[in-house]
Amino acid sequence: MKSWMLAVRALARRPGFALTVLGLLSLGIAANTALFSVVDTVLLKPLPYPDPDRLVTVYEANSAKSQATSLVAPPRIDEWGRIRDRIPSTDMVVKFVEQPGEKAKGVNLAPEEWRVFARINGRDTLAEIAQKTGLTEFDVCRIVYGFLTAGLVDVIKKSRPVPLNAAGRPLAEAPKVKKGLVSRIINRIRGM
Repeated sequence: MKSWMLAVRALARRPGFALTVLGLLSLGIAANTALFSVVDTVLLKPLPYPDPDRLVTVYEANSAKSQATSLVAPPRIDEWGRIRDRIPSTDMVVKFVEQPGEKAKGVNLAPEEWRVFARINGRDTLAEIAQKTGLTEFDVCRIVYGFLTAGLVDVIKKSRPVPLNAAGRPLAEAPKVKKGLVSRIINRIRGM
C-alpha cells in the first residue's frame, strides 16, 4: 500500500506528465480494442450465410475483344437464365423465319442489333456471330432473344456435316431451302 501512495504523490507533483501518460494509455487501449473488433468481425466470425464456403464470384470475359474479366451483376445472371430457356447453347444456328409474326412490324434496331441481324445466315452459330461482330456471346444471345420474341428468327441446332462419297459428292442431297422475304432483303443489303 505504501508504494501506491508514493506513486500517487509522484504523479500529483507532475500533473502534465500524469495527464500525458493517461491520455496515451487510453488511446492505446482504444486503438487495440477497435483493431481487435475489426479483425474479429472480418476474419474470425463466420459469414452470416448458410454454407459460406460455397459462395462464389461470377466473372465474365469477352474473348473477341481480349477484355479483362469483369464482375457479372445479379440482374444479368437472371437475364442469362431467361435467355438460356430459349437459347440453350451458343452452338445454335440462327435462321430467319419464312413469315415474320405481327410483333415484327415496327421493330426499330440499334446499330449493334443491325450488326447481328446482318450476320444471320442460317449457317453461323451464335459463337461465330459473336466473334465476327466483336460483341460478347451474352450480347449476341440477348439480341437474338429479342429477335426470337419478335418472331423474326428461329434458333436450331447446328446440323452435322453431310458425309461425302469417294467422288467428293454428298451421300444424301440436302433439300433446297426456299428463301424467305427477310433472307432476300438481307442478301440484297449485303450485295450493295
